[in-house]
Amino acid sequence: MRVSIIISVLSIISSSFLVSQRTVGVLEYNDAVQEGYTLIIPSSYTSTYLIDNCGRIINEWESEYTAGLMAYLLPDGRLLRAGKSIADFGAGGVGGIMEIFSWDGELEWSYAYSSSRHQHHHDMEVLPNGNILLIAWVKLDQNEIIDTGREKEYYDENRGFWSEHVVELKPIGTDDVEIVWEWYSHDHYIQDVDSTKNNYGVVEDHPELWDINYPYTRITSADWLHFNSIDYNAELDQILLGSRNLNEIYIIDHSTTTAEAASHTGGRYGKGGDILYRWGNPEVYKRGKLTDKKLFGQHDPHWLDTHNEDDNFIMIYNNGGGRVPYFSSVDVIDTGHDNGLYTIPEEEAYGPTELSWTIEDVDMEFSSPRISGAQYLENKNTLICSGNGYRLFEVTPTGDVAWIYENPVSNFGPIPQGETRGGRDIFRAHKYQPDFIGFAGRDLSPGEVLVLDATEDGCSSLSVSSEELLDYDIFVYPNPVGELLNIGGIEGGDISYEIYDGTGSVVASGNKIRNTSIDVSSLNAGIHFIKIINRDNQNLYKVIKL
Repeated sequence: MRVSIIISVLSIISSSFLVSQRTVGVLEYNDAVQEGYTLIIPSSYTSTYLIDNCGRIINEWESEYTAGLMAYLLPDGRLLRAGKSIADFGAGGVGGIMEIFSWDGELEWSYAYSSSRHQHHHDMEVLPNGNILLIAWVKLDQNEIIDTGREKEYYDENRGFWSEHVVELKPIGTDDVEIVWEWYSHDHYIQDVDSTKNNYGVVEDHPELWDINYPYTRITSADWLHFNSIDYNAELDQILLGSRNLNEIYIIDHSTTTAEAASHTGGRYGKGGDILYRWGNPEVYKRGKLTDKKLFGQHDPHWLDTHNEDDNFIMIYNNGGGRVPYFSSVDVIDTGHDNGLYTIPEEEAYGPTELSWTIEDVDMEFSSPRISGAQYLENKNTLICSGNGYRLFEVTPTGDVAWIYENPVSNFGPIPQGETRGGRDIFRAHKYQPDFIGFAGRDLSPGEVLVLDATEDGCSSLSVSSEELLDYDIFVYPNPVGELLNIGGIEGGDISYEIYDGTGSVVASGNKIRNTSIDVSSLNAGIHFIKIINRDNQNLYKVIKL
């Protein structure tokens, strides 16, 4: 059963109008927030930050490279970070430099997975044994492209054609690796255009393979699949990948040898390196239509929990590019696997047909056309990274916003409060609980706020105590508002109200009123905040859209 949580301007809580003058750092904070520390990796800067819920710096790591694009805390408290190298691959998400820093910021290991042949990009994943999984492009030469069966009109003769690659690296010393395992997407292609070329077959009979000539238009992009994420399930020994360009997610077997990964047999699940499961766009393997597409330029597919019975659930930030109407959402699906085996009905697509639950951003608060991600937290909140919007949102299970953080770091470093310059993208962010094993024995004392020349921490004046909120259900309607704003749920006397515009200025007010309809026809269009005060001087704040 699909459960929808609608996130809109109505879910922003009472303190919002108090911080209208704030442009960066913590914009929203209340007691529903998950305790913990958030790792911030500004995409265009060289530093990585661990902050608390008030936006104060717990730790900082400085690299000589801008982000490329992710970073993770390791179980021993060290930081694994990708940096952007100079590359022959001109596409979004270029990385190439892997670095491990001590908690104190010393560079302990560095390795470049970047050459004219291959290039790490976007993401990486740390395995339980300390090895690192990377996703990388592999540039095929013209003969290799022809061997795949891709039609000539479908590739750029100047830039070539890029296959996707997963490689497992074991760090050695301070600057070396052992390549433990490899997998290549071009070992698992199919085409139904030319029987004289390789990989010829019936596409719809082989959902375990990629149709090398999809989409069926003359698209010549070298970066065909554009994987942008990787996750690992230790219980199943499976790898989860996401293709932005094909609007799909994939699961492959990690238990194979490298030789088996290049074939269609072997491994724990008997299918070699073929696709075990795919979802999001069944048109790609000719078992659906364009209208069956569920994913739209998505990012960050990952298992919700790989250590209990819920490891069949996958969370996805569904960017929404091409969706009509456009909006982003955080979607959760149930793969329905049986001990890592996924079933597909004959001549049909992989399920599910419906989402398990979703957070829909109908008012464009966290929508982002690219990058971005989400994380399901211990207290059942969801941390949402709106990458192009520069913001992090923590949302409760009921759709209320518990925390909003606006990235204050541009490509020149932290900016002052009051500024709104660009260049502050965040690929993803990750929150760690206070009992995270990597924090054991570490000094977690907060330092300064990650805002230039800040005079107070990000929580000042933001927390709203329960005594300040009305204890009965007052609501406003309709929303968006026409000429009249109605207030319902008033019991036991009159109320007063104040309406604030986006700058925090009072634009309308009324005292001791019993009439529950307010004429707002003279107010400017846009987002406003209404403060409702009952006879006991309790306050309730709502967001209204005129």
